[in-house]
Amino acid sequence: IDEEALGLVPIEAMACGVPLIVSDSGGMRETVISGKTGIVVPRNDAEALASAAGRILGSAALRAELTEAGKRRAQVFDIRSYTTSLEHIYEESMETQHG
Repeated sequence: IDEEALGLVPIEAMACGVPLIVSDSGGMRETVISGKTGIVVPRNDAEALASAAGRILGSAALRAELTEAGKRRAQVFDIRSYTTSLEHIYEESMETQHG
């Protein structure tokens, strides 16, 4: 409902194998890929939320697809992978600045 800098809760849920529905806000856009690792609905749209819930509850195949893709997506945010990625960004930035 509110903006969140990083969608930590969805990352944790994906890592636990929970199919997701999130609002299109803040860090949710960064962590959840709509239609692949979860379903992103417009903020404050109860009908879209209900529709997404119906889709997930009504399809075992969709639940399995979102769950497996979500588990893979959560690994991107593993602390070791994430810090290594940040280190590379910093190194590239330093190389660019110092020629």
